[in-house]
This record gives sequence, C-alpha cells and structure tokens, in this order.
Amino acid sequence: MTFYNWLIKFRTVDLAIGELAQDVYNDAKFPKGSNDYNKLLNYLISTADNDDCVDTFVKAFKFYEISIKGA
Repeated sequence: MTFYNWLIKFRTVDLAIGELAQDVYNDAKFPKGSNDYNKLLNYLISTADNDDCVDTFVKAFKFYEISIKGA
C-alpha cells in the first residue's frame, strides 16, 4: 500500500492528519505512487503553505511505516 493510499483514509478525521490527507487528495501533482520519504518530504516542503503540514507529514509517515509492518 502506498503512503498516499494509506493517508487518504484519514480525510474525514478532524485532526492535522485529516487536513493533510485532504490536501494531498486535492493535489493532482502529489507523487501518489511514491513511498520514498525524502521525495515526499521535499515535495511537501516545496508546496506547503506552512510548516505544520510538513510536521504532520513527518509524524504520519512514521505511523504509516509502523502500520504497514504490522499488516
């Protein structure tokens, strides 16, 4: 499962991860097929409106890695 597919499950959550998920879902240029942390991070740094988005991504990616290892 890609990070994108994992993340968009949180679109309706009323927390920072939900906002990130909604933003990523609405971004046609987001690298949906990538699981490369650095590629995703650099993309968000270059497009994010604020640092909160990047901070949320860093935390969400750690959670993603843990969750896919247990799958």
